[in-house]
Amino acid sequence: MSNQQVILFTGKPGIGKTTIIRKILESLPDCGGFYTREVRINGKRVAFEIVTLDEEVGTLATSSPTPIFENQAMVGQYRVDIDVVDNLAVRALERAVENNKVIVIDEIGPMELFSQQFQDVVLSIINNSTLKAVGTIVERSIEFTDQLKQHPRVTVVHIDENNRDTICDELADRLKIFK
Repeated sequence: MSNQQVILFTGKPGIGKTTIIRKILESLPDCGGFYTREVRINGKRVAFEIVTLDEEVGTLATSSPTPIFENQAMVGQYRVDIDVVDNLAVRALERAVENNKVIVIDEIGPMELFSQQFQDVVLSIINNSTLKAVGTIVERSIEFTDQLKQHPRVTVVHIDENNRDTICDELADRLKIFK
């Protein structure tokens, strides 16, 4: 596993991938990058935010019926702000690379992939054998993510109802490469 220093979690939406990333963050000493979080109102998911590990927050996507972002794309019912991907997520990943931190990428998915800058920085991270990264990746087939899943440095870990509560313990030895 010495050259496989990228662990990407995949699984159905809502299965707990981000929860696992947040648990891992508690035990990793020096990380940079971002995670996503849901915004709920009265129990209904209405938006997603990008939260950098430098504590910057921006709205990634909203279910607002009216256009609100200057540079947006649609994923299902969500309007995606491509500029927030470029200006928050990409910059957070670049800072993590510059500062030689363990890189957290949550998530490599359809919303983020509208940004070519995001695709470029993720690919450069995956291709750089000196970098370590942990993240989440969309389960369904998308050409870009399918290529990442096949990369020789990447270990893909499928999350489901049976392993989501124990996966951090099961991966303890693999995660030691990040310390």
